[in-house]
Amino acid sequence: MKYINLNMDRVQYEGHDYQSYSLPADRVNAVLNTENVPEITLKEENQDKPVVATILGQWKNPERAEKDYFITPFYVDAVKNAGGYPVFIAFDKIEEQLEHFKPQAILLIGGDFDFPADWYVNLDKEISNFKRHEAYQSMIKYAETNKLPVLGICGGEQALAGYLGAKIKTNINKDKENIQINHRPGGAKFIHSVHLDQNSKLFDVVKQNDFMVTSVHHEVVDKENLGNAKVVATAPDGMVEAIEPKNSWSDFVIGVQWHPERWATLNNEPSVNLFKSFIESAKQK
Repeated sequence: MKYINLNMDRVQYEGHDYQSYSLPADRVNAVLNTENVPEITLKEENQDKPVVATILGQWKNPERAEKDYFITPFYVDAVKNAGGYPVFIAFDKIEEQLEHFKPQAILLIGGDFDFPADWYVNLDKEISNFKRHEAYQSMIKYAETNKLPVLGICGGEQALAGYLGAKIKTNINKDKENIQINHRPGGAKFIHSVHLDQNSKLFDVVKQNDFMVTSVHHEVVDKENLGNAKVVATAPDGMVEAIEPKNSWSDFVIGVQWHPERWATLNNEPSVNLFKSFIESAKQK
């Protein structure tokens, strides 16, 4: 078995005002369909920084039938600015990729993808493709086994919560009687505040009771079905905005529903502190 290096390229997708890091799926599949394993990296070298294994997302390029593997520059820059080196994980041969990189931390990015039916308390949609979900779960399991720090963002927070036994509500913005906030406007604007539990790792990291966040989601962790997760931040309407394990395997395992990555690159203090603490924890591994 060989590891075949594939570098991420910069591509600007239609409708985006920034260039993402991208890799056509057929290049990854050409490696996965052999006895070999992809080694997906930036073109720059590590320079002895802690390695952060970062699950990739997907985006449709009209020139190709299958969605590209991709990640926005904000995740990459937030990790790099905090002192880490991101490497990237495709959705097959997860364990082989992780064993090769031997990361010091795991980053679970946001995205819209299906979870199993029994994760939902109010499933009202068809679900079918669990490959990305299974990749997230493999990465979290690897983190727990190896006592690594984890940062889950948006869909990554929900994946972490589900791993801990929590359940998910979908289509939250349709519940007009109980929702006072539009949780799905997207973009780079602050939409609502979050209030933190002072008895949490997140509060120790951010050092603020309340601050403003972005919001772009239609599903949320159900606060009545938390399993081994605990709520450590909420929105003004009571929606779960951050979770941690009740019994953590590392000194940093946090999932946040909002998107701190873009604001970390703009020197927003809570967002910067979140990534800095994440990378500081990685340096101890």
